[in-house]
Amino acid sequence: YIGKGHTIESLTFLKEDDERKKGDASPIKAAHRIFDLSDIDDLRGFSGSWVVSAWPEGQRVRITREDDSITTTGASIPDEFNDELKNLHKKNFTVDAIYDGQHLHIVDLLKIGGEDVTDEQMKDRIRALRSTFESTEKIKTPQPVNTRQTDDKGLKGAVDEIEGERVMLR
Repeated sequence: YIGKGHTIESLTFLKEDDERKKGDASPIKAAHRIFDLSDIDDLRGFSGSWVVSAWPEGQRVRITREDDSITTTGASIPDEFNDELKNLHKKNFTVDAIYDGQHLHIVDLLKIGGEDVTDEQMKDRIRALRSTFESTEKIKTPQPVNTRQTDDKGLKGAVDEIEGERVMLR
């Protein structure tokens, strides 16, 4: 749950402070961590609409494309990704991703064409990533094999269908 005055971006990365250089911020863990799906029964305040995603091991990175410039916050990624990132979408964007040492897994869309979309529903941001961002050999976007949308009744089935050991429920 994201309360008033908080955006997904502010919860995803720690804010900059005077000790850090401009643009540097560290990723933080999700608000609620469960280790068995039945544990979710003890949590309150969820809408019953879920996006279930594979959550690969790796380092979190926020990536911003502004024209021909690629900047990262959090983890560093090799320069070889820059050309593919510039061609990922025709508009400028900011995404949340995980770099596993070989592949860049885009997990969320934060800004597109200068517009902050963090207040939009997660299912709409995932839909935008699926429909307008192109996966490449090294850059993976949400796809049916790694992302499902469901309600409370279908949650267990969606979790079981996702490839990978770790999943993120949003």
